[in-house]
Amino acid sequence: MVSVIIPAYNVEDYIDRCLNSVVNQSYNDIEIILIDDGSCDKTGEKCLEWAKKDKRIIFIRRKNMGQGNSRNLGIYNASGEYIMFVDGDDFIHKEMVRKLYNEIIKNDCDIVGGGNYMVYEDNSTKEIIKEIALSNYNFTFDGISNLFEKKELILNTPEVLWLNMYKKSLFLENNIKMPEITCEDTAVIPMLLLKAKKVCRIDENLYYYVVNRQSSTMNNNIAPMADSIKAYKFVIDFYKENKCFKIFYKQLRELFINRMEYMKNKYNGKISKNEYLENIKKYEDFLNENFSDWKEEKKLLLIGSPNVLNCISTKNKVLSFFEDYEIGKRADYIKNIDKKIVSNTDYIVLDFLGINNNKTDFNEFIKQINIKFKNLPVILLKNYYMENYIEENHIKKFDKIEEIKEKNKQLYNYYKIFEKSRRHVFSIECEKKLMFCENAGSPMEYSDYLLRNINFKITDVL
Repeated sequence: MVSVIIPAYNVEDYIDRCLNSVVNQSYNDIEIILIDDGSCDKTGEKCLEWAKKDKRIIFIRRKNMGQGNSRNLGIYNASGEYIMFVDGDDFIHKEMVRKLYNEIIKNDCDIVGGGNYMVYEDNSTKEIIKEIALSNYNFTFDGISNLFEKKELILNTPEVLWLNMYKKSLFLENNIKMPEITCEDTAVIPMLLLKAKKVCRIDENLYYYVVNRQSSTMNNNIAPMADSIKAYKFVIDFYKENKCFKIFYKQLRELFINRMEYMKNKYNGKISKNEYLENIKKYEDFLNENFSDWKEEKKLLLIGSPNVLNCISTKNKVLSFFEDYEIGKRADYIKNIDKKIVSNTDYIVLDFLGINNNKTDFNEFIKQINIKFKNLPVILLKNYYMENYIEENHIKKFDKIEEIKEKNKQLYNYYKIFEKSRRHVFSIECEKKLMFCENAGSPMEYSDYLLRNINFKITDVL
């Protein structure tokens, strides 16, 4: 059985659509735990009517205690071996429970997730990029094996509970509960991922997330800005209790830095200047207390395609970015490079995607870079042209696919030659399973998820 937990607060205009999508699931062996969290409108009355019509609905009505508390109550009352969360103003595809359940059973996963749509008030829908959904591969974690994938999963998984189905035991056996703050997902997802032994994903968008509804407390409330600090305090304490804080130090640090940047952008100009600066100061104090090295930056020289620039964290300082695809011009650039850049550079980050095929100029480029930066470490991004794109959930081949394959063979040889040409080369391979773009873009136009994946690997080197 799957228990679907639905906290509802002041969603009278949305709850019927939500419940209609859940009770009409193609998979019938479900129970629906519906919690009216002290609504002031007609949400409670509507929930009661639905409970009278469908015996699978367990209706709980209580005073307002917050969504996190409601979710905990739902877990406590759940009879199913597996649980899902749906917000009362959202709705789900009729196949969501069945597809996630089939996947979690087939692979014996602790967590299985998919993607979602963004739904706006005018009822138009906009599909988010699939790469935002949970991990793009099956993965098992046992002790220190596959530690790299575990780190990557923690850093890249969206911090939202409603994308996924979970084994209920993952919460109960590890005593994982929602803190009573506005962004409880932010705290709980990293805890669940730490304890999960297997996480899977299906490449379908099955959840419909309603954006910017006028009555949403999240849209008119700055609490998440302060509560993010509380959320990560819970995360840090949990990781320390499990003796894993040092192992995942870099990933937790990057998670919080990214969260801080997100909140800074979201609230800048929308609250008073003093209130904004006060909260930013709290973020920085938290980072100083828990991640003392968070301000340390590496000075980078970037050479290559725009993907090189796009996968670099804002934490690091880019001294220069040279993009020209004429490899001869890259050689000239290095030959005449400013001495200050040479003396200040900590790492060179480069790729050869898009360069013209000229072996003489390529050898000259290697010669110049070995002269100017003899002992400097180089991060070599082994980027290739993408052969596939996704259109309406179907994988398709780019035009001139044979030409693309031939160019990729040339790139493979160039990367191999460069690796042999100098010491201190850190090579980063692109994940082939992520080598696709949306809607027939350029074969050089990498997806956000692939760029984040490369960024994670660069961060690990730095």
